[in-house]
Amino acid sequence: PPAPTIPPFIGVLSKLNTLDLSGIGLVGTIPDSIGNLTLLQYVYLHSNDLNGTLPSTIGKLKSVALFNAVYNQLTGPLPSSLFNVSYGSWMLSNNKFYGDLPPTKPPHNTASYTLSFNHFCSPLPAWCTNCGSQVSCAFSSPLITTTRQGCYADRPAPLSRDRDVNGTVLTAAEPLSFPGKVYGVSRGLCINMCAALGWNVAAAHNGSQCTCGNGYGSYGSDTSLLSCNAPCNGDMYGDVCGGGQFNSVFLVSPSASYPPLNPTITELGCYEGTLEGHSFVSDNTTGDYVSFMSPSTCARLCMAAEYQLAGLTQG
Repeated sequence: PPAPTIPPFIGVLSKLNTLDLSGIGLVGTIPDSIGNLTLLQYVYLHSNDLNGTLPSTIGKLKSVALFNAVYNQLTGPLPSSLFNVSYGSWMLSNNKFYGDLPPTKPPHNTASYTLSFNHFCSPLPAWCTNCGSQVSCAFSSPLITTTRQGCYADRPAPLSRDRDVNGTVLTAAEPLSFPGKVYGVSRGLCINMCAALGWNVAAAHNGSQCTCGNGYGSYGSDTSLLSCNAPCNGDMYGDVCGGGQFNSVFLVSPSASYPPLNPTITELGCYEGTLEGHSFVSDNTTGDYVSFMSPSTCARLCMAAEYQLAGLTQG
């Protein structure tokens, strides 16, 4: 059957209070008619494959307390009407938005905006306290094309350590010098890292691992997506990153201008302690794929996560 879309006639549901279409594989655009739903308070469109721009009619949703559209393929500049609302939490991270953000908000606007992991350029306005960790700077177009493929299995037991996506695997680890802080895996970060390493497939696994490769689908899939139910340990929005023997799989197509595969590295010396931020362990014991860590690989991963410093420890 064809993938579901948001029908243009949704605007006739004028008394709708809550719209929950999260995680059902939606494709297509958000129709202009959504602006007719002026009584909407809660909108959940996250974890789909929606594309296109936010319609300018979005500014008519004056009653919205929460609008969650993280983890889609939405793109383009944000409409100016979005910043004319009075309040609400607008969660739009992990998309492909780009362009200029207004330097200030109108005095009546007390809304919060979560815009991390998009393509906005520095300097970012002071009002946007949740705009950090941009994928890259792009005024005209996003730099990575991503297509979600589904929930795919690893090889069944007793050979369950053989991964379906069998290139490089990275496991998020708790930084030893910063106990209790978890800089973990999210779908967006996994996609960015695999793109930076030159792979075509990104797979988020069991909530805390990211596997990169060039193929998938050797051991079947769960079309219900129920086996991909492990919360991403680096995501505050409750998205899922695979399961115990399953992977949330994405096709990745970076442009030539995405972080270079041979970055310029300046060695600063040997320092005691740990850099605060993401800490990844390169696993070379799982199955029959090749995994590695090197100064160049570490630098590329840190570039993908928007860091300026990279550090290697214990080989």
